[in-house]
Amino acid sequence: MEVAASLEARQGGRLSWRDPAVQWLLVVALILQLASWWLQRGYPLADAVEFMDRARAWVAGEPVSDARTVRSFAFSGLFVPPFLIARTSGLEDLRPILLIAQLLEVALALGLVLACARLGERVAGR
Repeated sequence: MEVAASLEARQGGRLSWRDPAVQWLLVVALILQLASWWLQRGYPLADAVEFMDRARAWVAGEPVSDARTVRSFAFSGLFVPPFLIARTSGLEDLRPILLIAQLLEVALALGLVLACARLGERVAGR
């Protein structure tokens, strides 16, 4: 009984994005991401381009297998909706899709920061 009560009390205090300390952490992470985005020249990392290319190929109905690399389609699957919208709307210039993909990566990274903060709280306490 006492264990269940202490677990409930601990879960009630679980970190959320509404916590001021977490908000500051997310703001710092966002500032660092935007700064690195601003300093980036040329194309994004080759891995990101490859994942987006796999999503574009899948939407276009082209084969996505590559004999040189073995990658899960899960991360590429996150980029399918923007490419699907571009294809159905007849968008030929895919540069806006790159922007959407980069914003998606920023959102995923902020989610990872929140998950790491929660893990840190569970391991080390507040």
